[in-house]
Amino acid sequence: MKRRAHWMIAAITLATAGTSASNHVLAQAGAPALNVHTTREKDLIEPLLRVFEGLTRVKLNVVYLTGDPSARLKSDATDGKVDIFIASELSQLVEAKNSGLTEPVGNADLIDRVPETWRDSEGHWFGLTRRVRVIATARERVKQTAFTYEELADSKWKGKLCMRSGLHPYNVLLTASMIEHKGAEAAEAWLRGLKVNLARKPTGGDRDQIAAVQAGSCDVALVNTYYIGGLQRDNQGENQRQSG
Repeated sequence: MKRRAHWMIAAITLATAGTSASNHVLAQAGAPALNVHTTREKDLIEPLLRVFEGLTRVKLNVVYLTGDPSARLKSDATDGKVDIFIASELSQLVEAKNSGLTEPVGNADLIDRVPETWRDSEGHWFGLTRRVRVIATARERVKQTAFTYEELADSKWKGKLCMRSGLHPYNVLLTASMIEHKGAEAAEAWLRGLKVNLARKPTGGDRDQIAAVQAGSCDVALVNTYYIGGLQRDNQGENQRQSG
């Protein structure tokens, strides 16, 4: 966010590089505490934030935002209550920049560490993690093992596709990438094909789409990779509890 935000962004990125780098950032920041707003899930981001606190001795005052963060973010930023915003979605970073809440970062180390593809051209935000939107299938019903996004609009998948709302940021970003790479006309045709192929009205989250495939409600579904990993972990834990 404006004023001190860029130091916090640099600090979180450099914290795992070693104590010397973190101490350098701390000296630049010149503050015993920093205010962090984030839309990342607490269980996922909190361990990283605690590592940062341990390395730098800077206390982090963290606000975990849910739903649409824009109103709270703008309000708190205007009141000077936000030093850094860690987003779960690219769209949130772009909106924060477009709303005038951010300032460019001039830290050379940070620019060197994050490839140009994964940062704002003007230095307003830097990508720390990324995910892949993949296609989950029912092994016993689908023998195909390689897919493209475009194929999901093929008529052979009519009545066999499950997905969450097309207005969810996960799918909005996927649609944006289709527009970028294929053009608006091709993207519109693709979306119409997806709609025709739906097995049911889009509902629930990514875990629900995987469950629908498992239950036989559909054969293919669009999900993020880590949901599959999370379900595998949960299943392993449940199996261990049952065997114990």
